[in-house]
Amino acid sequence: MSQPNNPPRSLSRRRLLQGMAALSLTAACASLFPAQMAAAQQSEKSGFSVVSAFLASRATSPILSQRYYAALNRHYPDFPARLAALAAYLDGQKFAHVDDFLQ
Repeated sequence: MSQPNNPPRSLSRRRLLQGMAALSLTAACASLFPAQMAAAQQSEKSGFSVVSAFLASRATSPILSQRYYAALNRHYPDFPARLAALAAYLDGQKFAHVDDFLQ
């Protein structure tokens, strides 16, 4: 009987090079678009990135986070106050996971 071919769990040279290439590309793109990175930092300062990462149960892209933050600010003039209230509530309740918040 043949055994399944399981890949090794160690980091291969190919995966390491792929990771380094992805990080280099990310750094190059960030330097090409400094205005977007500055706007992304604004959404980071507002706490939007932390709240959205908690609600999505994973880290969020800084550029996408900035776009969502700007769109919500356009559609809801009182969005910064709403965001601050939600962030304060989440911080006060110390939810471990978004599922606990939803219950």
